[in-house]
Amino acid sequence: MIDIRRIRDNPQEIIDKLTKRVDTGYADEIHKIVELDSTRRNLLAEANDMKAERNAVSKQIPKLKSEGKDVESVMISMRALGDKIEILQANLVQIEEQLHEYIISLPNLPDDDLVKGGKENNLTVSVFG
Repeated sequence: MIDIRRIRDNPQEIIDKLTKRVDTGYADEIHKIVELDSTRRNLLAEANDMKAERNAVSKQIPKLKSEGKDVESVMISMRALGDKIEILQANLVQIEEQLHEYIISLPNLPDDDLVKGGKENNLTVSVFG
């Protein structure tokens, strides 16, 4: 399986190498992988920001209670934030599954010295006997 970081860092290199093996390129698949990875990273960052906000507010609730302030509105907003986080996590799982399916469908990268084309272009390296 090809490392997602390698695909993300240089998608054209991956496309070029896979095109050596088969005439039909994998450009659409590679671009879809890059797009899904970008979406996954954005959702992950958004979910982490929301979790950090929820944790910060959760630490303030006992202080507000001890001061005698009403925390019901804060509790309602935190429940809504928790629901948003759950939805984001569900979307994240779905995108990660799609991303994994695309990545495992890619063949291994051929060696750099592979001649472009099919079997007819293979070179004889050595002959025994």
